[in-house]
Parts: sequence; structure tokens; C-alpha cells
Amino acid sequence: MVLDDLAEAKLTSYLPENALDVVRIMRDTGGRNGEALSMRWEHIDWERGLYAVQRGKTKAARRRFPPLSSRVLQILNRRHLAQGMPSQGWVFPGIGRTGHLQSINTVFSKARAKAGLPRELVPYCARHDAGSFLMERTGNPKIVMELMGHRQVSTTMRYTHLREEQVNSLREAINSRQIPDFTAQKRHKPN
Repeated sequence: MVLDDLAEAKLTSYLPENALDVVRIMRDTGGRNGEALSMRWEHIDWERGLYAVQRGKTKAARRRFPPLSSRVLQILNRRHLAQGMPSQGWVFPGIGRTGHLQSINTVFSKARAKAGLPRELVPYCARHDAGSFLMERTGNPKIVMELMGHRQVSTTMRYTHLREEQVNSLREAINSRQIPDFTAQKRHKPN
């Protein structure tokens, strides 16, 4: 399942700002929940619009540099100004042993229910949306694999889902075929 534009639009009214920012960052960077929640100011390359991921699930996920969309840069600018433009520290500060926000799952579940979305839709679906969208746009599994921090293309392919428009396009292509109807003809029976 993917957290697409429609799902994001439905969640927007119900998610608190922190959670909505995390979802949007995940959708645009392909980052994991923990990667978005543990973002630090000192790892943002403002000039080149990149983020240096320090902690990833796998070795391939560490030290990658996903590009930051205009939308993510706007989110980060807003948060940076609100925090007094620190040179270092957490983008999503929180209370607790780590010092940063740990999870958005509880608020996400409540927002999802209010928005009338299926239970299977979880924050991680934003990562699947990024993988699917980028594969659709680039057609390049290698670059999507590197952006997502996968070691194998087969893993990346599990993150790609057909969008409704693609399914409709496939249906139209199939329907446009001129296939003769052989069932209407009488079959010749051998002697």
C-alpha cells in the first residue's frame, strides 16, 4: 500500500504538524520513519539541497544523500526558523532518552481512522509511495535502489506498486488490441 496524494490530503486535517512534516519528508525522500524522525540540522546541505543520512537500517542505507524537494526544504526552513536557526540538533526534538521525537504511530492511527482510511495504511507506506513514484518517473531501478538505501534491486522492486493511472493505462492498452473472436466461428471437427 502507498501513502499517495489522496491519502495525504485526507490526513492533512487530522495529523498534528510534526507528524504531517514527517510523512511529507518520507514521501519526498524515501526515508524510513526513524531516518526522518532522527534528522539533524548539521547533516543538511542547504546549498545543494541534500540530506546526509547517518543512521540507516543497513550499511547501504548509511551515508546516502537523498535530494530534498522544494516542499521538504520549505518544511525544514519553517522548522529551522521556529527553533532559532540552530547549527546543530534535532529537526524533531522530543522528550525522552534520545532527545528526538520517537514515533508518530499513535497520532497517525487516530488521524487515519478519522480520515476513513484503511488500517493497512501506516507511516511506512510513505516510503513505498516514494519508491513507486521514483521508479515510475525514472525507470531506473539502480538509482532508486541507491536513494532508498537498498543493497539489492530485488528489494527495491518490492517497493514499487502500480498506481491507479498505470492500471487504467494498461487496461486501455489491452482493450485497444484487435483480437479476432474465434469463439463465434464454428469449429471444424476432424473425421
